[in-house]
Amino acid sequence: MRSDYKREMDRLSPSPEAMTRLEEAMRTEVPARGTHPFRFGRKAVLAVAVCAALALSAVAAGPTVWQVLQNQLGVLAPLAVPAEGVVADQGVEVRLVGSISDGYEARVYFTATDQVGGRFNEHTQVGVQLAGDWVGRGAALGKEILARNEEAQEILVEANLTGVDSSMPLTLEVYGFDSASRTVRVEQLPRPEEPQTASATKANGTTVLLPGEAPEEIAEGLFLSAMGFDADGLFHIRVDYGEGYRPGKWLFVIPLSAAYPDQTYYEQDCIRTELENGVDLAYPRVTKEAWDDIQGFYVDGGYVGPEAVIEGTWELPVTLEQSETRTVELDQIVGNFRIGQVEVSQLGVVVTYERLNGEPGWFTNVQLIRMDGTAIPLEVELGSTLTENGRTAYTRWSMEEPVENLEDLDYLMLGDVRVELN
Repeated sequence: MRSDYKREMDRLSPSPEAMTRLEEAMRTEVPARGTHPFRFGRKAVLAVAVCAALALSAVAAGPTVWQVLQNQLGVLAPLAVPAEGVVADQGVEVRLVGSISDGYEARVYFTATDQVGGRFNEHTQVGVQLAGDWVGRGAALGKEILARNEEAQEILVEANLTGVDSSMPLTLEVYGFDSASRTVRVEQLPRPEEPQTASATKANGTTVLLPGEAPEEIAEGLFLSAMGFDADGLFHIRVDYGEGYRPGKWLFVIPLSAAYPDQTYYEQDCIRTELENGVDLAYPRVTKEAWDDIQGFYVDGGYVGPEAVIEGTWELPVTLEQSETRTVELDQIVGNFRIGQVEVSQLGVVVTYERLNGEPGWFTNVQLIRMDGTAIPLEVELGSTLTENGRTAYTRWSMEEPVENLEDLDYLMLGDVRVELN
């Protein structure tokens, strides 16, 4: 059951009518790291759903925003290039702060300020589109709210796009702010010491628990209303929403087990009944005889608060300035690949190659070594073909620990082939 709901995690929307554009853009499948990317035309618009995460830094007005960005970037701060541009709509001002790029990746930083006040909160999500030319036939996106100042109603946002030709201009398009969507994760709700009987009724022909007299707040606007066995011995959990709150696209409660560590046994065959102001979850496998094995309940999911969506159009052109890159031309066969070029920047590593013998696959056998002999952990960000027949392709890796400068790098290992970088 959980996997069915997980597939709905493309982000939550306060109302289908208000968020149609946001949801349509976000239905585009984003490839997992290391998997084959989606394939569309070379010119494309990527929808970035930027989740709001509470940051420790505060965004202050004026020039200090640049200082906040520099602090967030750490060793990459010298790569940031200031950017100018401001646009306002619907009482929200969007202002460019800066950008970083290396030919394959673009990171665009901007602030959004609610000039009306009171509409941004710790849940705020931002709908963003980056329009530009791709290097190959696929791309991967990323996003993050770097900092927020709730008093100033201002957020600092990064939208990044890997696989973009950053020698060409981009257009930053912001098209919505959603402060209503909530997420909840509670590692372990306690269970009663002994199995309890709960009052039940019928809803659309299905037995559901009646609301409890003393609901326990799980999170803001979300309550554990009732828990127990009905008259037929079926175990239920009822979760209700507070006034002004309503269901999102997924919410589930998982019985935690000592005997089944993967925590899927009791969740199987769960009967889910949506109610007017909540949801009833019935678990046929949770019996009174199995009660001692139940360790508690894990809550995970999303729901929607009372805030309204802010929709509008905020568009700004972004001119990118490429940072330093080490480029090495090669003609080396490694396994089923003929390596043609290696490019290394402080943002990542790109290896371009030809697939030999018509066989598919992505080149992934890379190690990056510092001057002190230690290896830098690499993570595959993207594999993309460069030609229609798919024979020529490239793989892009990011560094889990960015280097302060390229002079810190010694060499790259492509299988058994050593490529000097300095």
